[in-house]
Amino acid sequence: MKVAQATTFRLAKASARMSFFAALLALSGAPLAFAQSSSLPPFESHAPPGLQGMADKMESEITAILQEARDWTGLPVDPRPFRLEWVSGRKELEGALGYKAPSWFAAVAELKKRRLVIATEVAGSQEQLRITLRHELMHLAMMDLGATAFRGTPSWFHEGCAEVFAGDIYLKGSSDSIFWMAAAETLPTLSEYRAGFPQSPVLASTGYALGHAFVERYLRLYGQPALREVLALLRAGEELDSALVQTTGLSIVTEEKALQEELRGLAGLGGDLYSRLFLGLAVFIFVAFPIVRATRRRRRADLESQWAESGKQGSPYSVSRRMGWPIRKFPPNERPGEDKNEPQL
Repeated sequence: MKVAQATTFRLAKASARMSFFAALLALSGAPLAFAQSSSLPPFESHAPPGLQGMADKMESEITAILQEARDWTGLPVDPRPFRLEWVSGRKELEGALGYKAPSWFAAVAELKKRRLVIATEVAGSQEQLRITLRHELMHLAMMDLGATAFRGTPSWFHEGCAEVFAGDIYLKGSSDSIFWMAAAETLPTLSEYRAGFPQSPVLASTGYALGHAFVERYLRLYGQPALREVLALLRAGEELDSALVQTTGLSIVTEEKALQEELRGLAGLGGDLYSRLFLGLAVFIFVAFPIVRATRRRRRADLESQWAESGKQGSPYSVSRRMGWPIRKFPPNERPGEDKNEPQL
């Protein structure tokens, strides 16, 4: 694989410039929070020849996304560099990881090696690739928690933060809706996804949806500053449950019960039902329209055939080619509206 040396040099140069400005701010007595949050560690981009062009084009976008992710968390930046590896398919992904990955893996963020591995063909379209990239770069930003806090934070919370930041729920549509599962009281608890996610994409998708729902609701109710405070407490050594209690006074269990009530409520079910009905109607129209059109064409052809046959047998009617309606034919010596049995004056 080719190492993008230019990428490391450019980002290292940018970091040096930011350090210079930070020194000026320090001398002037200004706070250093902005300078610290704006400095980014360099990264090495590795890609095979077939993906090198795309990797080069994505460098500036990766830098911007990473800056946005670190602004989102508000955590102090870990200055160590990281490694970004681009691979094509699942075989190459498993080769880079060194183990057989679940079928639904499109990318992996590794804490110990500080690297991201992304399979472009598994991720899908260009837009989906960008969503996957945002998801994984949020995992990288969460590594600023420190190794101990990162490992101690529940997996569902990690994935929920990454999904909200990426703007998409991973594996959505792979299982039953969490709204209906909550209504039927079959929804798993968050604790089932604390240590990781199952190999099955169906079971994993429920964990992804739950993590997204929890973090999205937390941000909606308490705002970004509250979430940043939770992350700061995690970095300081607090457990997630304790960090939530210190921030809002409510534990994970209390927040989870409130989330379940919200999911099974009329607003949640109604919104999910509306989206499902809209999707179902769109699919029905897409499938039914060609069938209806073909049926109408076949029926019209049958009628035209019958009318043409009747015309050969001397029927006083012909067929309108434009509308498919029968039109009466009048003999040359007979005008429309004229009855030959009536006496002529």
